[in-house]
Amino acid sequence: MFTGNRIRRDLEAWITGCPSKATLHVIVFALHTGTYFARGELTKAIKASGKAIDVTWWRMVELEDRKSFSDSSDVLRPVALPNDPMVAAHVQNMRYKPHFRNPGGVGKAGLFSSDEGRQLLETEFLKAGVRIRANSPYLGDSQRPLGHMSLETLGFGSLFVTFRNCPNNAPLALWAGDPWHPLFARTTNRQAAVQRMFKGRQ
Repeated sequence: MFTGNRIRRDLEAWITGCPSKATLHVIVFALHTGTYFARGELTKAIKASGKAIDVTWWRMVELEDRKSFSDSSDVLRPVALPNDPMVAAHVQNMRYKPHFRNPGGVGKAGLFSSDEGRQLLETEFLKAGVRIRANSPYLGDSQRPLGHMSLETLGFGSLFVTFRNCPNNAPLALWAGDPWHPLFARTTNRQAAVQRMFKGRQ
Protein backbone atom coordinates (compact mmCIF):
# COMPACT_ATOMS: atom_id res chain seq x y z
CA MET A 1 0.00 0.00 0.00
CA PHE A 2 1.36 3.38 -0.98
CA THR A 3 -1.23 6.11 -0.30
CA GLY A 4 -3.84 3.41 0.35
CA ASN A 5 -6.50 5.19 -1.70
CA ARG A 6 -6.98 2.32 -4.17
CA ILE A 7 -7.79 -0.15 -1.37
CA ARG A 8 -9.88 2.46 0.43
CA ARG A 9 -12.08 3.16 -2.63
CA ASP A 10 -12.50 -0.54 -3.41
CA LEU A 11 -13.51 -1.28 0.18
CA GLU A 12 -15.87 1.70 0.41
CA ALA A 13 -17.72 0.22 -2.57
CA TRP A 14 -17.65 -3.23 -0.94
CA ILE A 15 -19.12 -1.92 2.33
CA THR A 16 -22.41 -0.99 0.66
CA GLY A 17 -23.16 -4.63 -0.20
CA CYS A 18 -21.38 -6.55 2.53
CA PRO A 19 -23.14 -8.27 5.47
CA SER A 20 -24.12 -6.14 8.48
CA LYS A 21 -21.40 -7.87 10.48
CA ALA A 22 -18.05 -8.86 8.99
CA THR A 23 -14.38 -9.45 9.73
CA LEU A 24 -12.08 -8.10 7.04
CA HIS A 25 -8.38 -8.88 6.69
CA VAL A 26 -6.35 -6.59 4.40
CA ILE A 27 -3.11 -8.40 3.56
CA VAL A 28 -0.30 -6.59 1.75
CA PHE A 29 3.38 -7.31 1.32
CA ALA A 30 4.42 -3.78 2.31
CA LEU A 31 2.60 -0.80 3.78
CA HIS A 32 3.70 2.83 3.83
CA THR A 33 2.89 4.72 7.03
CA GLY A 34 1.24 7.53 5.05
CA THR A 35 -1.76 5.25 4.51
CA TYR A 36 -3.12 6.50 7.84
CA PHE A 37 -5.36 8.99 5.97
CA ALA A 38 -6.94 6.35 3.73
CA ARG A 39 -7.38 3.99 6.67
CA GLY A 40 -9.04 6.79 8.65
CA GLU A 41 -11.44 7.52 5.78
CA LEU A 42 -12.31 3.83 5.59
CA THR A 43 -13.06 3.81 9.32
CA LYS A 44 -15.42 6.79 8.78
CA ALA A 45 -17.17 4.97 5.91
CA ILE A 46 -17.68 1.90 8.08
CA LYS A 47 -19.10 4.01 10.90
CA ALA A 48 -21.43 5.84 8.50
CA SER A 49 -22.71 2.51 7.14
CA GLY A 50 -23.91 1.47 10.59
CA LYS A 51 -22.34 -1.96 10.07
CA ALA A 52 -20.08 -3.84 12.44
CA ILE A 53 -16.96 -4.42 10.35
CA ASP A 54 -13.74 -5.35 12.09
CA VAL A 55 -10.68 -4.57 9.92
CA THR A 56 -7.21 -6.02 10.53
CA TRP A 57 -4.23 -4.81 8.49
CA TRP A 58 -1.43 -7.31 7.78
CA ARG A 59 1.96 -6.48 6.27
CA MET A 60 5.41 -7.98 6.14
CA VAL A 61 7.22 -4.63 5.91
CA GLU A 62 6.25 -1.13 7.03
CA LEU A 63 7.97 1.79 5.29
CA GLU A 64 8.09 5.37 6.56
CA ASP A 65 6.96 8.07 4.10
CA ARG A 66 5.30 10.75 6.24
CA LYS A 67 6.48 14.32 5.73
CA SER A 68 7.03 14.93 9.44
CA PHE A 69 9.37 11.92 9.54
CA SER A 70 11.38 12.80 6.42
CA ASP A 71 14.74 12.33 8.15
CA SER A 72 13.94 8.68 8.90
CA SER A 73 11.93 8.04 5.74
CA ASP A 74 12.31 5.00 3.49
CA VAL A 75 11.44 6.83 0.26
CA LEU A 76 13.36 9.19 -2.02
CA ARG A 77 13.29 12.55 -0.28
CA PRO A 78 16.11 14.83 -1.55
CA VAL A 79 18.25 16.87 0.84
CA ALA A 80 18.54 19.74 -1.68
CA LEU A 81 17.90 20.59 -5.31
CA PRO A 82 20.65 19.65 -7.76
CA ASN A 83 22.38 22.36 -9.74
CA ASP A 84 20.26 21.71 -12.82
CA PRO A 85 18.40 24.37 -14.85
CA MET A 86 15.47 22.08 -15.75
CA VAL A 87 14.92 21.08 -12.11
CA ALA A 88 15.16 24.74 -11.08
CA ALA A 89 12.53 25.69 -13.70
CA HIS A 90 10.24 22.84 -12.60
CA VAL A 91 10.40 23.87 -8.94
CA GLN A 92 9.92 27.53 -9.84
CA ASN A 93 6.55 26.58 -11.35
CA MET A 94 5.42 24.72 -8.22
CA ARG A 95 2.93 26.56 -6.01
CA TYR A 96 4.47 25.08 -2.86
CA LYS A 97 8.20 24.74 -2.49
CA PRO A 98 9.52 21.20 -1.90
CA HIS A 99 10.17 19.78 1.54
CA PHE A 100 13.69 18.41 2.05
CA ARG A 101 15.11 15.93 4.54
CA ASN A 102 18.27 16.51 6.53
CA PRO A 103 21.27 14.51 5.25
CA GLY A 104 22.76 11.61 7.15
CA GLY A 105 20.01 8.98 7.27
CA VAL A 106 19.34 5.71 5.46
CA GLY A 107 15.78 5.36 6.77
CA LYS A 108 14.12 3.19 9.39
CA ALA A 109 14.12 0.08 7.22
CA GLY A 110 17.75 0.53 6.13
CA LEU A 111 16.92 0.16 2.43
CA PHE A 112 19.81 2.39 1.37
CA SER A 113 23.43 1.25 1.67
CA SER A 114 24.59 4.75 2.62
CA ASP A 115 23.34 8.32 2.70
CA GLU A 116 25.77 9.17 -0.12
CA GLY A 117 24.28 6.47 -2.31
CA ARG A 118 20.80 7.55 -1.38
CA GLN A 119 21.50 11.17 -2.29
CA LEU A 120 22.87 10.05 -5.66
CA LEU A 121 19.65 8.12 -6.40
CA GLU A 122 17.49 11.03 -5.27
CA THR A 123 19.40 13.51 -7.43
CA GLU A 124 19.55 11.42 -10.60
CA PHE A 125 15.96 10.19 -10.43
CA LEU A 126 14.76 13.75 -9.82
CA LYS A 127 16.68 15.10 -12.84
CA ALA A 128 15.48 12.24 -15.06
CA GLY A 129 11.89 12.65 -13.85
CA VAL A 130 11.85 16.37 -14.63
CA ARG A 131 13.12 15.65 -18.16
CA ILE A 132 10.52 12.91 -18.67
CA ARG A 133 7.74 15.25 -17.52
CA ALA A 134 8.94 17.92 -19.93
CA ASN A 135 8.95 15.51 -22.90
CA SER A 136 5.95 13.26 -22.29
CA PRO A 137 2.53 14.45 -23.48
CA TYR A 138 0.67 11.61 -21.73
CA LEU A 139 1.47 12.22 -18.07
CA GLY A 140 -1.17 13.79 -15.83
CA ASP A 141 -0.52 16.61 -13.37
CA SER A 142 -0.17 14.22 -10.43
CA GLN A 143 2.65 12.27 -12.10
CA ARG A 144 5.52 13.94 -10.27
CA PRO A 145 9.23 13.41 -11.10
CA LEU A 146 9.68 11.03 -8.15
CA GLY A 147 6.31 9.31 -8.56
CA HIS A 148 2.55 9.78 -8.44
CA MET A 149 1.28 12.10 -5.72
CA SER A 150 -1.97 14.06 -5.56
CA LEU A 151 -0.32 16.74 -3.44
CA GLU A 152 2.08 19.07 -5.23
CA THR A 153 5.47 17.68 -4.22
CA LEU A 154 8.51 16.29 -6.02
CA GLY A 155 6.76 12.90 -5.82
CA PHE A 156 6.06 9.92 -3.56
CA GLY A 157 9.54 8.45 -4.09
CA SER A 158 8.97 4.76 -3.44
CA LEU A 159 11.49 2.24 -4.79
CA PHE A 160 9.23 -0.72 -4.09
CA VAL A 161 8.91 -2.79 -7.28
CA THR A 162 7.88 -6.45 -7.63
CA PHE A 163 7.79 -8.92 -10.52
CA ARG A 164 4.03 -8.30 -10.73
CA ASN A 165 4.20 -4.60 -11.48
CA CYS A 166 5.89 -1.25 -10.97
CA PRO A 167 3.69 1.22 -9.05
CA ASN A 168 3.19 4.74 -10.37
CA ASN A 169 4.32 5.97 -6.93
CA ALA A 170 7.88 5.06 -7.99
CA PRO A 171 10.07 7.61 -9.87
CA LEU A 172 9.04 8.26 -13.47
CA ALA A 173 12.44 7.02 -14.66
CA LEU A 174 11.47 3.49 -13.58
CA TRP A 175 8.12 3.14 -15.36
CA ALA A 176 7.13 6.05 -17.63
CA GLY A 177 6.98 5.29 -21.33
CA ASP A 178 6.57 6.94 -24.73
CA PRO A 179 8.97 8.48 -25.53
CA TRP A 180 10.91 7.24 -22.47
CA HIS A 181 11.91 3.56 -22.36
CA PRO A 182 10.86 2.25 -18.91
CA LEU A 183 13.19 0.12 -16.82
CA PHE A 184 10.12 -1.68 -15.43
CA ALA A 185 7.17 -1.66 -17.83
CA ARG A 186 4.04 -0.81 -15.88
CA THR A 187 0.59 -2.36 -16.24
CA THR A 188 -2.26 -0.05 -15.24
CA ASN A 189 -5.36 -1.27 -13.40
CA ARG A 190 -7.41 -0.78 -16.57
CA GLN A 191 -4.96 -2.80 -18.66
CA ALA A 192 -5.00 -5.60 -16.07
CA ALA A 193 -8.82 -5.66 -16.11
CA VAL A 194 -8.88 -5.90 -19.93
CA GLN A 195 -6.31 -8.73 -19.86
CA ARG A 196 -8.43 -10.66 -17.35
CA MET A 197 -11.53 -10.10 -19.48
CA PHE A 198 -9.91 -11.46 -22.65
CA LYS A 199 -8.35 -14.36 -20.77
CA GLY A 200 -11.79 -15.31 -19.46
CA ARG A 201 -13.20 -15.44 -22.99
CA GLN A 202 -10.54 -17.84 -24.27
